[in-house]
Amino acid sequence: LWPPDAVAEGCECTVCVTADSHNKGTLTIQDAINKVKATGGTVCLGPGYYTLEKSLSIKGAESVRVKGQGWKTVLLHQGDGSAILSEQSFGVTIEEMAILTSGMSPALTLRNCFGVTFQRCIVLQTDSHEKEMPGSPAIVLDGWHFVTILRGNGLIASTGMANIAGEKTEKTGVSYLLTAGFYVEDNLLWCRRKGISLDGFSMHFAETRISGNSVYGCTEGGIIAVGGVLPGFRLDVNGNEIHATGDGIIVGTDDARIMNNDIAVWGEGTGDGIALVPGLDPTGLDHCQVLGNRIA
Repeated sequence: LWPPDAVAEGCECTVCVTADSHNKGTLTIQDAINKVKATGGTVCLGPGYYTLEKSLSIKGAESVRVKGQGWKTVLLHQGDGSAILSEQSFGVTIEEMAILTSGMSPALTLRNCFGVTFQRCIVLQTDSHEKEMPGSPAIVLDGWHFVTILRGNGLIASTGMANIAGEKTEKTGVSYLLTAGFYVEDNLLWCRRKGISLDGFSMHFAETRISGNSVYGCTEGGIIAVGGVLPGFRLDVNGNEIHATGDGIIVGTDDARIMNNDIAVWGEGTGDGIALVPGLDPTGLDHCQVLGNRIA
């Protein structure tokens, strides 16, 4: 039965939302988030299809968890913008749900966040393989991000995850990406253009780890990290499996270690396995290691 009976000793769910209550407007997901975003808590979503006509806003939230019931909980985003927008939030976790959007709408946008985790979710852009449409990334990163974890997700999209650095925005003019403790791990990406892209004006300090991901398709690159790493820190691209029609891995940052990756050409692709290219540092790459990769 859903929602489950309340138990005095339990505190797993602060607010329970059903597909019926959300779609009828009696208790929507946004209502539940607004109830807990100031004090913290867990919003549990039951099985079913949840229609979103505008973005779910998690703005200024602290210690909020939004949890579904795996692929049985489906968010159908039909409006403009992202299905979920997390902005200026601390300690937010979004997990165990499926998100369906059009190719022009991201499933998730993260902007200026601390301690955000997005895990064990399925994202599908319904027209992500239309060649005439560049499409939007399934996950968009913007601004500063401290201790961000993107883990165990399945993404079928034009581009899996990317920052929008270098593109004009109405609020900030020229966008940027600044990370400290950024982890992209154990995701499955099936993408037409790019898999994981940290491009443009992107700067990283502390640890940046891209590891254990499986990336397929990608005419413009499976994993792209072309920005900068502050001195004394590092970027690790480790243990990924990439089958791309374009380049497998493109790196243009100092203090990078590219190791133990399996890279192969997909179909009739003619891309390079690993490409070292100019980044933000005009003097070129320094302290870059390419070790133990298998390239076909």
